[in-house]
Amino acid sequence: MWVGVAVASLCYLTIGVHHANALYFYGFVACTTTFLYNYMRLVQARKYDLRNDFSFKAWIVRHRNAVWFFTLFFGAAAFYFLLQIWDWRLPVVFAVPALVSLIYPLSFKKAFHGFTSLRTFPGLKMFLIAVCWSYVSTLVPVVLFDRITWAHWIEFVMRSFFILALVIPFDMRDLAYDDSEMRTIPQVLGTYKAKQLALFFLLMYQIWIVLRYFIFEGNLPQALALFMAVEIGYWLIRQVHLAKHETYFSFWIEGIPIYGAGLYIIFQWI
Repeated sequence: MWVGVAVASLCYLTIGVHHANALYFYGFVACTTTFLYNYMRLVQARKYDLRNDFSFKAWIVRHRNAVWFFTLFFGAAAFYFLLQIWDWRLPVVFAVPALVSLIYPLSFKKAFHGFTSLRTFPGLKMFLIAVCWSYVSTLVPVVLFDRITWAHWIEFVMRSFFILALVIPFDMRDLAYDDSEMRTIPQVLGTYKAKQLALFFLLMYQIWIVLRYFIFEGNLPQALALFMAVEIGYWLIRQVHLAKHETYFSFWIEGIPIYGAGLYIIFQWI
């Protein structure tokens, strides 16, 4: 559920709540994201390494029936929110990230030229996550509630770098378990350089936030909230090391967009 709220928070940081049906849209995004993430976890469950008895993956294997129940619950909730805001454009614009999510965890027994799945394709994993998150949280709400401008296209690209910075610590965490053929950034560069690259991506996004505010006459509370959320992310990622508990990644780092949404709410009231 946390990851769903994080994606919905990024949508909120894009368009706010000054649009009809915006809250239903956030509910749809949160529930759909949670449904798809749980689906991917369940499909991959048989491959999980249970040597760490306290890992989130091990918990999924031991409580598979409960995870199935909540997966179906969030799927039904997503369908309910879809009916409340029905617009033929919504399933169309969601089709690509939904299809990627459905195919992502699958393995193909008869591989074609060595390809077995999207997840194990060299270097592809984190870029798919970053682009899908950015697409859903930037372009989708603008298509539905606003008009796309050059600022939105640049935001899509820069937010992809921001999300990529948030994904890199997770690949650092999984370094001991990921296949070497996946060619993740920490595998290629090492953990130190991977962390520095993540911090550089955060700096890039902060510079863009400032430029967007002054060049495109941005929203000050929105710009401040995003800037401070990135600053929180900078501090959290600087503290990353392989001995950190899983909740540090799955709660604190994954929650960075949620902190930004909370700050946005506060700044609008000041």
